[in-house]
Amino acid sequence: MKQITLGILMLFAIFTMQSQDITLSFENPEITTDGMDSFYEVDVMISSDVAFSMGSGQFFLDYNPLAFGTQADNSGAITFERPETSLLGGAVIVDVGGTPVPLGAHYTSFTTNDTTDSKVSFLWQQNASSGMYGDNVPAGTPVVLVHVKIQFLPGATAESPDVCFDATNPFDDQFFTACGPFDPLVGFSFEGADCLSEPGSQIFDYSPDCSGSVIFNGVTFVWENDAWTPQPPEGVATINDNIEVLSPDAIFTGDVIANNVTIANTGVLDIAANTLNLHGNLDVSGTLTADQSTIVISGVAAQAISGDFGVANLVMNNTSTADATLTGTVDVLSTVILTDGTLDVTGGTLTFKSNASTTAMLAEVANGTITGDVTVERYMSSRRAFRLTSSAVTTSTTINANWQEGVNNVDGTNLDPNPGFGTHITGGDAGANGFDDTVTDNASLFELNNVAQAWEAITNTDTDVLTAGKGYRLFVRGSRAVDLSAATPTPSETVIRATGTLVTGNVSQTDFSATAGDFNFFGNPYQASVDMGTVTTASTNVNTNQYFVWDPSLGERGAYVTVMLPSGTNTSMSAANQFLQPGQAGFVTTATNGAASILFAETSKVVGEDTATSFTENNPLDEAHIIGQLYRTEAYETGTSLQDSFGIFFSPDHSNSITLEDASKFFNQDESMAISNDDTTLSIERRFLPQEGEIIPLVNTTYRTDAYTLVVDVAALGEVTAYLVDAFTGISTPLSEGENVISFTVSSDDESSASNRFSFAFAEEALATETVEAFALTLFPNPIGNTNLSIVSTDLQGKEVTLTVTNMLGQQLYNKQVQFIGNTLTTNAMSNVSKGIYFVTLSSDAGTVTRRMIKQ
Repeated sequence: MKQITLGILMLFAIFTMQSQDITLSFENPEITTDGMDSFYEVDVMISSDVAFSMGSGQFFLDYNPLAFGTQADNSGAITFERPETSLLGGAVIVDVGGTPVPLGAHYTSFTTNDTTDSKVSFLWQQNASSGMYGDNVPAGTPVVLVHVKIQFLPGATAESPDVCFDATNPFDDQFFTACGPFDPLVGFSFEGADCLSEPGSQIFDYSPDCSGSVIFNGVTFVWENDAWTPQPPEGVATINDNIEVLSPDAIFTGDVIANNVTIANTGVLDIAANTLNLHGNLDVSGTLTADQSTIVISGVAAQAISGDFGVANLVMNNTSTADATLTGTVDVLSTVILTDGTLDVTGGTLTFKSNASTTAMLAEVANGTITGDVTVERYMSSRRAFRLTSSAVTTSTTINANWQEGVNNVDGTNLDPNPGFGTHITGGDAGANGFDDTVTDNASLFELNNVAQAWEAITNTDTDVLTAGKGYRLFVRGSRAVDLSAATPTPSETVIRATGTLVTGNVSQTDFSATAGDFNFFGNPYQASVDMGTVTTASTNVNTNQYFVWDPSLGERGAYVTVMLPSGTNTSMSAANQFLQPGQAGFVTTATNGAASILFAETSKVVGEDTATSFTENNPLDEAHIIGQLYRTEAYETGTSLQDSFGIFFSPDHSNSITLEDASKFFNQDESMAISNDDTTLSIERRFLPQEGEIIPLVNTTYRTDAYTLVVDVAALGEVTAYLVDAFTGISTPLSEGENVISFTVSSDDESSASNRFSFAFAEEALATETVEAFALTLFPNPIGNTNLSIVSTDLQGKEVTLTVTNMLGQQLYNKQVQFIGNTLTTNAMSNVSKGIYFVTLSSDAGTVTRRMIKQ
């Protein structure tokens, strides 16, 4: 026996030996994380063969320095925590009129010291008399003495903690029964321990048990023969448990935490719309379905992801300094999130997928990284039209190797090595310089010289590489399956893709014109949507009120769209908004003479904002306005898209002089219609409220057919009426509040196609009283599918009206007396009609109003 007296407050006490047989043990070992830090935690337990009141004590712990480093106390790696439920966290509490009142702690003077590089001691002194807390160590049942928490060295969680009581000198661990006074507490006065007059006794029979400090290695949940063994892992498996799928049709019904997940070559696992938190390795030899799922790589040591699969969301959150290594092919369908750690993809393929409805994105990057090349895709709809596009990766390989799938047609033989991917790029004679051969060899890939304000054809796709954020004007005929020798080849949808390094962090593009009003072409450098309101605000000397994109779905071959910022609205019924898509390029204008640049930051990313190039109507704009939308009449009557549009917005805060609030006109290949202000053409003009006698000239260019329809939406013009003045016909058409439809034709007569044929004129409202609508109403949805039509009118509240639906031939398809309930009428009048253009007419004793309706 080795007896050492304690050195704090008890030097002069006289101790006797006590015959209790006590055991120190461990329970509840676990590895925890806090941010980037990992910890080993365990409860130190004490038990006795007989109940007694514990006094002062001391024990020593050995630990593995490879896991925690040396001198754990000195380095601050180890803490001894005393929760209220532990012996050393106990306090004397009395009840005073139903209120618990603490009088003092049972123990005090807690001291931690390093005794060797891999050993630490923990000591405490009795504070309250034993009479104040009695027998706090029960007989036979272990109770928590203290909670130990030790921080792992970075990346060392794979090391064994090897935490144990000092096995070489067990009686260095000392425990004493409590000092007196021994009488129970009387009254409400705190009574301290008196170890000189009424000392406790040292306990001689002591046994250490370190078996409980070993972290449980876990169980393996096995799917085989349509059943889990020992049970389903959802809500049960921990970071120490493994999962093996040996046969088909395993499916998770909830979120799952696991260490290693293995899918054998005969196994099939569907994670479904759940999350797999992976703390070890993922080995997919069979089939993994995760197209609605999230996989979180959340280990604290090196991890390996192998096999081929697709996943909706992939989250990298490994808090160690080791990498998570990806081998095989992983397709991300929605989002990659880099929270922490490094995802090494050099040995595999990570692809950001794109289709007609969505494109996978990389969320705002705070702390994680991707090492190695990734592949990014961009879906292109089946329309023969230009696209303004960009790459989200910088490639070491050429444009040909990426967007052309590494081939080019040099004669009449069409090369399509990967059906559904790539496109033809032309511009070289007989297929030279990486281009695809065509009859005309017209260039189809351009960049804009922002300083010279001129498009320049790319001269060689066999040498030029892609740079993230560089904008291109690319004519897309479809996939490489399109027959270039056909006179009118049928376009097809395709996906263009590029492989290279992703760009993260701030990106500045500085090759902008220094001339006020010039258009500057740029590309989105990120594999994520960006808020252009945020981007332009952070940029230097660019107009923050709008930016410009090309919508290939508009008109015959596409059209430019002016997107107003920060609202993201436009006048073209385009899906384009404030969110510039990954793989998309656009324009901003230089605000004033001087250097200009655009700045992208991670905080400008808005993941999940997908803009499809489809026919989508924006919400009505609230302020006073005249919005003009030019259609080819055939397109208008069949419900297809417009050719161009413009908008004039009125407010007492606006000026009739040209300011940065006004948007210069970007003219289309085909029809363009704009506003003229002192020989400057505008797509958006913000003006003072219109005045009687005022004239606003319009500009029309590049007519391609003879029949057109102009839809003019008018709102809140106040005391004046607007007229559309046609200088060719001499007709002035009064414009009523709401939608006005005016058809016109052009002919061989030059005056009919004159650019200044149309203008707006304003007169007092009284001059046009006969054209004011009898009542106001709103129809929605418009366009409408196979749903009920809702008509809202405060003027018709509670009234009975006649509802009529007619087609473009004037045939009446519906006629019925109907009743407004409140200010709303809901009807199935449009449910049984086929797709096309119709007119909905409401008649009441106040008059008649007709609205145009599109059935999709």
